[in-house]
Amino acid sequence: MLVATRPVVLRIQLVRFAVVGLTSTGLDALIYRLSAFALPIPAAKAIGFLAGMTFSIACNRGWSFAQDGARSSLIGCLAVYLVALAINVSVNDIVLVIARSPSLAFCTATAASAVCTFAGLRRLASLSRSTIRASAPAGGGAR
Repeated sequence: MLVATRPVVLRIQLVRFAVVGLTSTGLDALIYRLSAFALPIPAAKAIGFLAGMTFSIACNRGWSFAQDGARSSLIGCLAVYLVALAINVSVNDIVLVIARSPSLAFCTATAASAVCTFAGLRRLASLSRSTIRASAPAGGGAR
């Protein structure tokens, strides 16, 4: 049985996270741009982010980080994404005030929240695996 080394696992997670992230960022951008015509910018940004977040949670939990469907895992994911939401909307507002460039604000906010999300989800995945190993029966588990 081949066991992937830590750098290989990290590389796989980063690539998968990037694929999911680019797709969810496209969804976020589309909804943000459309919502900004009718809503205040922070509300439009939050709605776009939440749409991307919903897609991202579904894909990252199962594919990027191979987490199980446990409720505690979902609660942890939601906590990570709520922190990322606060970072995303705040950074977007700050950059809009300073640079007055919606594109720069969107990209900067997305990068800041992506770093937070990757670090948080990776940590949750490692905690989940260590909990599973610790609770496995002695002697290698079920056969």
